[in-house]
Amino acid sequence: MLLRLLIVASGVILIESFFSAVLTPLVPGYREDLGLTEGATGVLVASYSIGGFLLAFPAGWFASRYNPRSAVVLGLIGVGVSSLLFGFADRVEVLDASRFFLGAFGALLWAGGMSWISSAAPLDRRGEFMGILMAAAVVGELVGSPIGALADDLGTEYVFGAMLLVALVLVLLAQTVPPVAEASGQTAREAIERIRQGGAGRLGVALLAVVAPGVAVGLIMVLIPIRFEDLGISAWYLAAVFLAMSVVEAAVGPLVGRASDRSGRKRPFLIGLSAIALATLLLGLFEPLALVLPSLLLFAIGAGFAFTTSFAMVTDLATRFGLNQGYSAAVTNVGWAGSIIIGAIGGGALLGADGFLLAAGFMAALIGLIGLVTWRTVQPESIAEGPETAAS
Repeated sequence: MLLRLLIVASGVILIESFFSAVLTPLVPGYREDLGLTEGATGVLVASYSIGGFLLAFPAGWFASRYNPRSAVVLGLIGVGVSSLLFGFADRVEVLDASRFFLGAFGALLWAGGMSWISSAAPLDRRGEFMGILMAAAVVGELVGSPIGALADDLGTEYVFGAMLLVALVLVLLAQTVPPVAEASGQTAREAIERIRQGGAGRLGVALLAVVAPGVAVGLIMVLIPIRFEDLGISAWYLAAVFLAMSVVEAAVGPLVGRASDRSGRKRPFLIGLSAIALATLLLGLFEPLALVLPSLLLFAIGAGFAFTTSFAMVTDLATRFGLNQGYSAAVTNVGWAGSIIIGAIGGGALLGADGFLLAAGFMAALIGLIGLVTWRTVQPESIAEGPETAAS
């Protein structure tokens, strides 16, 4: 049963991340066809994350109260319909709205898939399972970019219309796996009390750990397409670059997760965050493609380290607090989606105001500050030993 659950949860996370990544090769075409400014481009990129951010806690509550499988099924249906709307959109308002709804229903996929596997995974293998889910998310990004480039050539109507069928297939597959949840049926009031007893500050620091790499990703999603557009590079080349980054990140994540189960989350997280901060700064400094590509490779390695361990930190604390993993998934989704919003909109505004170096330098400094807070406050232990509140 655990293997089937892992396949379903990985597929759901893959679909969610696919829609996050599929836009990137389409950005230059939309900018040309619709005359989008840098700021408007940032809004289009961020609209998916805005939907996910606003619906993160309602989605976590839904997964907690009605079980993760119900959240997954509802999310898949909503994502399929929203994908069809996006495929036929020819105005920026409709594009923004459909991306928003994709993100909103994607929040249900995230809450359902993450809480489902977090509840079922053995505690001493949680980092490994988080690494597998992060690899699935990266594979979604991996296939998202090439399919986005394909949609740019063939037409978005066909490609995004077909995603409705994919979603329906996953709905049928999800029905074959029994729902599993920690602290089943936990209310929002009970969850808040668990967090209060366990220490809201500790959860806040873990949330910051999720935010730091996400901010950099949001910036990259705006900066790199614009940088490549300035260099006259095609959407297919851009897709290939993001595909290569995804392969690297997918390979790194499960290995780092397994190592962090034994030695702790803190050190690999800080290693990854340092690599991301350096790569972000280098991408602002360098324009030649020969220097941009190695910086993106370094960024991908750092992302594999940082995302796997930061997500595992949050799920570890949820188990320590006796908190339903639906709420844990909501916390990670808020951190992920909120950081993408900050990175995409803030980065787009900084790019429009004073170019690449200011945007990259500001984001690198922000990431460094969050890394300092994490270094000073996060404990080195690797895994939750059980609900701390159970004995109180």
